[in-house]
Amino acid sequence: MKAVLAVFAAIVCLAAFTTATPPAWQSSARFGTYTAVGTDGVTYHWNNDAWCPGAGPQTIWVNDNNNWGVTSQQMFSTDCWVQTYPHIGWWGGGLLSSYPTLVATESETGPGHSLPLQWEAAYDIWLNNGHPGSDSGYEVMVWTDVANVGACCGVIARPTIAGVEYLEYQSQGGNGPVTDFIRVNGAQTTTTDLKAIIAYVASHGGNYSGPADPAVDTIEFGWEVWGTGSFPEDFQMSQFSLASEAPAPAPSPTTDTPTPTDTSTPTDTAVPTDTPTPTPTDTTPLVMCTTVPAGP
Repeated sequence: MKAVLAVFAAIVCLAAFTTATPPAWQSSARFGTYTAVGTDGVTYHWNNDAWCPGAGPQTIWVNDNNNWGVTSQQMFSTDCWVQTYPHIGWWGGGLLSSYPTLVATESETGPGHSLPLQWEAAYDIWLNNGHPGSDSGYEVMVWTDVANVGACCGVIARPTIAGVEYLEYQSQGGNGPVTDFIRVNGAQTTTTDLKAIIAYVASHGGNYSGPADPAVDTIEFGWEVWGTGSFPEDFQMSQFSLASEAPAPAPSPTTDTPTPTDTSTPTDTAVPTDTPTPTPTDTTPLVMCTTVPAGP
């Protein structure tokens, strides 16, 4: 009887494996990229973005803007601090005033909020570079869900923007000056008024010296993975949309616009499901330069 049950179980497992639907696209290339029209009619761009030279293995997979994720295996290191930033992106190019709204809604699930896990879910916004899709110009980051990491330098303000309270930091990033906003009450599901945040930055000076009506070139959302304790961990997105309500701009051609580079047949046939984890109750940021744990 046991032998019969074992054979039956093997057949069931084999059938499940062979009938599972593979993702529409996946890549383990450091900068594997993919472009598709989302379920909301918006064109989105995905990037595996394992930008740190010493980053560990990472595989991004995509079905659509409401169903994508990544498996990442990283050892925390101060060489780069952030090891990877797998993300979905929107390329604009218009002036801030040309968009009646720039409101993003997302629902993401990280692998947990306990050490040795170190990561944060964040928007990365690039202004005034003239090349939509390029990570250059003035940078604005908005952290929505944080696990054991924090921004560099001290808090300069605690603004409430569009009804959400943030801690605000300004510093010098890898590509120039940056303003970071960290939600005081972190959440896995958020609706974020990005237009209001950009307008706040443009009107409050500090290390921002650009125009009062900045060009909104690129908006990205994903996970900055600092460390996973060297174990493979899953990050999943069950909803993402960006409402701009403006005609698509016609940016000038640029040679540094990413194009799809990985067209290999997907090998991961598991279709992830959304399994939310509890929202952390302690969102007090650590100071990156001194108190972030240096991994296990």
